[in-house]
Amino acid sequence: VYQIFPDRFRNGDITNDWCRSGSTTGCPSLYGAPPSSNYIYTTWNTKICDPRDSSLPCHNNYGSQFYGGDLKGIEDKLDYIKNMGFNTIYLNPIFKARSYHRYDTDDYLNIADELGGNSAFQSLMTAANVKGIRIILDGVFNHMSQDSEYFDYFHRSPIVGACESLSSPYRSWFNFYNNNVPCNYTDYEGWFGFGGLPVFREIDPVKDFFYRTPSTNVTQYWYNQGISGWRFDVATDISHQWWKEYRTYAKTYKADGVLIGEVFPDASSYLAGDQLDGVMNYRFRKNLIGFARGVDWEDNDNNGQNKIVGLTPSQFDRAMKAIREDYPLPAQYAMLNLIDSHDTNRALYVLTLLGDTGLTQAKERLKLAAIFQFTYIGAPMVYYGDEAGINAPSQANNSNGLPEDDPYNRAPYPWPDEAGNQNIYGPVDSNLINFYTLLANFRKSHPALRIGSFDTLLMGDLTPSNTDNNTYAFARVAGADKIIVALNNGTSTNTVSIPVSAYFSDGTVLKDAISGTTYTVTSGTVSLNIQARGGVILSQLSPTAGTASIAGHVVNSYGRPVSKALVVITDEQGNQRSTLTNWRGAFIFEEVEVGKTYIVSVSHKRYEFSPSSRVLFVTEDIRDADFQAIR
Repeated sequence: VYQIFPDRFRNGDITNDWCRSGSTTGCPSLYGAPPSSNYIYTTWNTKICDPRDSSLPCHNNYGSQFYGGDLKGIEDKLDYIKNMGFNTIYLNPIFKARSYHRYDTDDYLNIADELGGNSAFQSLMTAANVKGIRIILDGVFNHMSQDSEYFDYFHRSPIVGACESLSSPYRSWFNFYNNNVPCNYTDYEGWFGFGGLPVFREIDPVKDFFYRTPSTNVTQYWYNQGISGWRFDVATDISHQWWKEYRTYAKTYKADGVLIGEVFPDASSYLAGDQLDGVMNYRFRKNLIGFARGVDWEDNDNNGQNKIVGLTPSQFDRAMKAIREDYPLPAQYAMLNLIDSHDTNRALYVLTLLGDTGLTQAKERLKLAAIFQFTYIGAPMVYYGDEAGINAPSQANNSNGLPEDDPYNRAPYPWPDEAGNQNIYGPVDSNLINFYTLLANFRKSHPALRIGSFDTLLMGDLTPSNTDNNTYAFARVAGADKIIVALNNGTSTNTVSIPVSAYFSDGTVLKDAISGTTYTVTSGTVSLNIQARGGVILSQLSPTAGTASIAGHVVNSYGRPVSKALVVITDEQGNQRSTLTNWRGAFIFEEVEVGKTYIVSVSHKRYEFSPSSRVLFVTEDIRDADFQAIR
């Protein structure tokens, strides 16, 4: 799953940008503030203006800083997302609203104009379906904007809103403390006490609106538009009874429509099969960050007591086992296993330790975490830009001296073909993209990593040896498909012997999907060295794997064929073959070995490509190894 925060991913159509000269969408007023208070970025690769800095023009502007990302931008990058191996996109809110984050919905049945509106959504859905990519929407069903026509705090709608009259048909939808009309901020319940977000009451008209009324209810309406599921904001603020009834209705509209809740702590009470399918797995994040760092971390996020404790291999194993024991297996498979999100500090920032050399060690820890993320039970979810090494550290501390996440964690993706300085949050790390691509494609090729059992094999801090103290190893097994994973969270190379006799006989040759190195099982163990902050993913080397072909097209930024582009394929031993694209921009490499990883790269004296290389794990003929020039 690839998570996208729409305003910060890609601007594909500047004509729909808010407050830009020539825009077709106007300039909004957020919570009664004048349109001139909106902070508009006309250069994409620009540092976020810090709303906590009183010397800056954006001071206290947490909700209306707009970069202009939209659905056309996402559609334009579907190949980028697909080529990395992702088959699902989770979109942060896209319904009509006046803030850049859109967690303050104005209209649940229409797409925000500045994202391209309903037509851009249908175009995105059509393109995504063609490419086999599913879309999950963010449902903010606990509260909405005070500026919506249903509430109409600022009296902008011709409809009589709940705030305006005791006789409004929507008055009962919200919890008012008195009969004052028009209302003010102190007259009704707002989420977290914030008057801009009046909270819905769980009454029949509200339930009818969100999931009961045939065809026109919010849930069914968007299923009919082709979405594949929902992620629910602040799911714990809504009652269990709501979710039980909601599930009954939602599953009749789309039986396989996934229902994911935002739940930070133990979510057991939601996952008995009668409410949600899964949750954003913040417990997973807390444990994995603790293991990858190895030392404690504190910030403003909801990590229990705002602390992530550094974990040894055995502590990590116990922490992950606790989650498995809490959740039934179907829920484990439906978990969105994340390392960060729009509600946490960025992964690369959190994984940076004092004494590091630049971002070198932090990126190694990120890779370590990603190996576990893509080989564990559940669905790996990557927050946009992490795969490219987006570096967006916190810029301010809270009153307790702990780093704040918002808005620094919502930086623009550092596209190299956009104006500005891509080095502010980048540059894009193509090697890291290739690493994520390798992990995603290897996972797709091995059912053991998707539906297999989980068995702990080694916890180095508990073994008699002192050469494997930082190593954690486990097996994933589904029938004949058997995978061994080993991770070293230490600062030096570990020498380990992993017991694998339950899975492989002596003489079996295992191959590391990351390095291509092979190992032979001897006396029931596989012995190897694991570099600091590194890992291996071992599977049986098949001597009769056979051959396949890799083919694709090279096009320019307008989608037209590029002839005579140099395409190079590199195997795991560094051997290379090359070819030139024909007049149709096509190329093909025959006789590549199945079960091996190849790097395919492209170059041309007139064009620049991003990414300019792709990592492919070959299981069959590949026909879509495509490249597009950015300039």
